[in-house]
Amino acid sequence: MVPGFTVGSLSGIAGDAQGRAAWISGWNYQDQSRSTYLRRDGDGWTVVRGPAGGATAPYLNDVTAVPGTGGFWSAGMTSPVPAPPTEAYTERLDG
Repeated sequence: MVPGFTVGSLSGIAGDAQGRAAWISGWNYQDQSRSTYLRRDGDGWTVVRGPAGGATAPYLNDVTAVPGTGGFWSAGMTSPVPAPPTEAYTERLDG
C-alpha cells in the first residue's frame, strides 16, 4: 500500500529511458477532484496529484513516456463515466 492512496484503481504504467517503472496512473476514489499518479521514488512510490481545475473528475486510462524528451503524457476522460458530457482529457508530466 502507498500512503495517501488507499481506495481506487491503477490503470497504466510507464517506464523511464532505462525501462524501469517510473509512473503509474490511477484514480483516487476518496478525492476525485484531480488525477492521481504514483511516481517511483528510489525503492518506493510517492503519490503525485495532477493539476487542479483541469477537469471536474479526471479518470486516466494510461500514461506513457515520450521518447527523447524525459517527459510523460497521460490520457483519459474528464469523468469516470464514459458517457456525455465526458470528453477526452490529457495531462503532461515532467520526468
